[in-house]
Amino acid sequence: MKNSVFLLAIPLICFATSSVLADTLWVTTDLPIDWEVYAKIQRNSLKLMNYDEALVEAFLAVKGVPIETDADVYQKGFSVKSTERTVEIIETQPETDVYSLPSYFKKKDQLSMADLRG
Repeated sequence: MKNSVFLLAIPLICFATSSVLADTLWVTTDLPIDWEVYAKIQRNSLKLMNYDEALVEAFLAVKGVPIETDADVYQKGFSVKSTERTVEIIETQPETDVYSLPSYFKKKDQLSMADLRG
């Protein structure tokens, strides 16, 4: 990271889970990634967590990749505190066969009912 790490404090209410979130994020934009693709992935992953649209938009308003997060979640009388910290960022190449299908997979033009039932 160069020197553009930003600290953001975000108090939010998640109506989908009846939770109150108090997140403190340290984010950076000093990574060579496609920010448009990152925003799409971020939106989809937040929606998969069943967050309402206002919460998704609040997180997407934060520009950059979180490198540390301190979160306090208050739900139904309980409090949970958690911390996530990035300790290393490296660029590697995947193994050559990582996207290969296993040899026991067979291509079918049409699935039968027995296939669908497992």
